[in-house]
Amino acid sequence: RIAAANLAAILGGTAATPDLVRLAEGHRITPHLPHAIVLARPAQADEQWAQAWAERLERSASGYWTTVWQHALAVVLSEAQITDGTLAALHRLLAENDSVPVALGVGRLASDITGWQRSAREAEQALNVALRRTGGGVLRYADLGVLRVILALQATDDAALNAFSYDTLAPLLRADTHHEDALLTTLEAYFAANGNLTGAARDLELHRNTLMYRLRRIEELLGVSLDDPDVRLALHLALKIRQMRRD
Repeated sequence: RIAAANLAAILGGTAATPDLVRLAEGHRITPHLPHAIVLARPAQADEQWAQAWAERLERSASGYWTTVWQHALAVVLSEAQITDGTLAALHRLLAENDSVPVALGVGRLASDITGWQRSAREAEQALNVALRRTGGGVLRYADLGVLRVILALQATDDAALNAFSYDTLAPLLRADTHHEDALLTTLEAYFAANGNLTGAARDLELHRNTLMYRLRRIEELLGVSLDDPDVRLALHLALKIRQMRRD
């Protein structure tokens, strides 16, 4: 319980700076070596689940330093432990007896203990995206790509982010009112296929000519050309923002 409380104090920023090294060394952590924070939880937040696993991992042969943080299980891993194999093994362990998917979010390595709070916030963002996407699996914050920018902007000016998405897509949103999001779905598939018309048509189960008609219709409504890289970037960002809000 003391170990968990100490880690929670570090991640929550309530531990006094002079105490950080002492707390880490007391739990077999070399504070000046890189470590990262991993957060895990099932699709439905369950502090009892997190607490039970925190205690179990603390008692295991590996002796993980764990706590419950933000309704999730928090685990400190060293640079040597942040490998695909170790993370996959940890995920299998946590999911082995559960009927619901479990997701892991992995923060970036912190060069010293003062960066653990940052790593924990990143792990939380990766965890939330993993849960929205598939409900489970392992996702590193470093692999979020453009979502890292969107999440940062969402934290500072969510209204502006939503306004950008709506303003960019408004003509398509209005046109899709009676067509079950046909144009938006087409545009998402087009980007997912990296602009490959044959692949997008296959994914949408459409004839290639139908796909091309829809893309021309999108260009007409927006008054743009999808050959323009700046247009594609703006539309892709707007769709990503809309997806995040919808999820």
